[in-house]
Amino acid sequence: RAILAALVAGESDPARLAALAGGRLKASRAELVAALQGRVTAHHRFMLQLHLTQIAALEAAVQELDARLEVALAPFRAVVDRLIIIPGVCQVVARVLVAEIGPDLSRFPTAGHLVSWAGLCPRLHESAGKRLSTRVRPGTPWLKTTLVQAAWAAVRTKGSGLEPVLTSSVDDDVANKKIVFRLRPGLVFHDGSTINADAVIWNYQRMIDAGRLQFFNYFDKIEKIDDLTFQIRYKTYTNQLIQSWAWFFPRSKEAFDKGTGGSKDPIVQRDWDETRQRLAQHLGPGLAVERRPAAPGHRLRPG
Repeated sequence: RAILAALVAGESDPARLAALAGGRLKASRAELVAALQGRVTAHHRFMLQLHLTQIAALEAAVQELDARLEVALAPFRAVVDRLIIIPGVCQVVARVLVAEIGPDLSRFPTAGHLVSWAGLCPRLHESAGKRLSTRVRPGTPWLKTTLVQAAWAAVRTKGSGLEPVLTSSVDDDVANKKIVFRLRPGLVFHDGSTINADAVIWNYQRMIDAGRLQFFNYFDKIEKIDDLTFQIRYKTYTNQLIQSWAWFFPRSKEAFDKGTGGSKDPIVQRDWDETRQRLAQHLGPGLAVERRPAAPGHRLRPG
């Protein structure tokens, strides 16, 4: 922003402009100098100033909203402070949880009831032994989106006890517009067939053919790197790209061809009893969570 402000003020020397760059930029000084070569007219400066003014106004509005939220959440500050100790839950997520669910969870007999109410429980639609759909219902849009983002943050937090069940790593390369997924070795579907890059690509193509791929316009293509590694290339980046993969429930091609299939929740919890006791200690009985047993036939197992 300092570079843009200097351009508006009339500075045009690339070297001086590059010297204003902050330390967080990935580009080197030579790359910045080369990128800042060009012609800036009075109209360009006018438009830059207009956009900077709009950004400043939006930032001021966000600050006012944050201040107002602090006042509105004052009666629930103790609840928010307990929620933010959960891996993946920040101040923003805690505010959404309190606003959408409320501080009293006694209306939900189990965590499964809350998951179902939020629209995060995949349906089980079968007929004559054939799996027809595992879609989730609409639910509460703000709560669902926030919980998915919090889950992705939690699995990337070291020591959280949470990990993706299908992948050993997910590398989001924004500069090259791609996301690289590395699958865990030894995973199989419920019918015993192997989960590998070919299986994922087949599921991906099936979703495209059925018109069910979320945020389809952002995606470019999917490519196999090796048996356990594949990458998604996209046209335009949005944080919803990662979120959309939380709704990806892969199925076995062999089982699909036979009219059966299975799915798996995107996250598993290790050492659950210890984690539950720790959460109950900090959250209190009103906010403690219980693990809902998985339905038979719905869990991926090591090969």
